[in-house]
Amino acid sequence: LFTREGPSGEVDLARVGQVVAVVVGAPLMVLGMFRYLGRRPALQELPEGRSLWSIGFYRVAATVKTLRTEFRTLGCFYLGYAFWESANTAVVSLTGAYVLEQLGMDAGDFIIIALLFVLCAIPGAITSIKIADKEWLSLKASVAGALVL
Repeated sequence: LFTREGPSGEVDLARVGQVVAVVVGAPLMVLGMFRYLGRRPALQELPEGRSLWSIGFYRVAATVKTLRTEFRTLGCFYLGYAFWESANTAVVSLTGAYVLEQLGMDAGDFIIIALLFVLCAIPGAITSIKIADKEWLSLKASVAGALVL
């Protein structure tokens, strides 16, 4: 029915995958929403003049205002974390595409290398925890060393 040869074959295969994901995922989502969540009483009253749609935006704005005025350091941390997470996701995605398309590496070889990175990260994390527990390095020196490596 579909061939994987050429750009249109890969697009067709991706479309079939998306259809399968929706056909399998949608009924499971509906089952979870209506069977397992059920009804529960409201935790707070809805303020006058607000709707369920607008109250979410209002509460997010109130939280941002509180972070800017009372918890400025925490707000900076959240902002930095959001950018870091986006950058990390982009680097991971682009690395995979670059290695497969530009370097011509097989997907199997790339998966093996990615798994080796993960397996090496685990002992590295355990080692850094032990270094922090024994206080061999200050927090500043640990962060600097991690950035250099």
